[in-house]
Amino acid sequence: MSDTPTGCQVCSAPAGDDAYLCRTHTDDLAADLAAVVGGLLDELDITLTRQDRVTAGRAGGRNPERPLPLNLHASEVASNLNSTLNAWALDTARLHEDERDSLANIHYSETAEVAAWLSRNLATLRLHSDAGQAHSEITHAIREARRAIDRPLDYMPLGQCGSDHDGAPCETVVYGHPERQWATCQGCGARHRISDRLEWMLEHLRAQLVTIPEAVGVAYLAGKRTTEDKLRLMAGRERFPQVGTTADGKPTYRMADILRALEDRYKHRKGRAA
Repeated sequence: MSDTPTGCQVCSAPAGDDAYLCRTHTDDLAADLAAVVGGLLDELDITLTRQDRVTAGRAGGRNPERPLPLNLHASEVASNLNSTLNAWALDTARLHEDERDSLANIHYSETAEVAAWLSRNLATLRLHSDAGQAHSEITHAIREARRAIDRPLDYMPLGQCGSDHDGAPCETVVYGHPERQWATCQGCGARHRISDRLEWMLEHLRAQLVTIPEAVGVAYLAGKRTTEDKLRLMAGRERFPQVGTTADGKPTYRMADILRALEDRYKHRKGRAA
């Protein structure tokens, strides 16, 4: 591969310096690595031992004295994540390493610590002649870890039914699964197309002020998958403005601004890739 950068190896956009990753895809790596440091491994560990599926002492359930079975797929994913991060951390350290932050001081088995080191040294990783491959392999390994945390989506409230029931609108709150087609009102039995209810809810939610965690769920309903870490990075770069705070001091944002910023980001990336 040429040692002269010709732009981002992921999307061909100008990197803005002598690097092989643009700012957008560097931010992607930063957000994904932050997720590893911030708790993704804990979630994966729960899935690994299937603790999320076992309640010790439940009547008719598993004997609490019996060892929990391993989720072999989650184990494989965790191993792959560890080896991927270690491989690119080692390559990055060979390219350049601050003696005050030596990779040798971190044990290879400490996946979160390796991820934190990589995060601190992204400026060096961007200069690696295979930075595009690093982006692909690291984001893929972290994506697979997220998929392995196979917790099902919960049923969610879809607003009051509103169907005619004994001459008056039914006030029962309808619950449905976002990946199913229909929801049935438990009050009057009326069936509702979930896509229609979600569209109605989104129109209402666009005008609401939300925190970052709340925004992730609404963005999912709008067909835009994102994470808290990515939204925090976008907020820090003023891609959407803070408009207030909650009673306990958490920043709030207008959901319409967040959705618009996500849409602009996707359009930008698609345009660069075309």
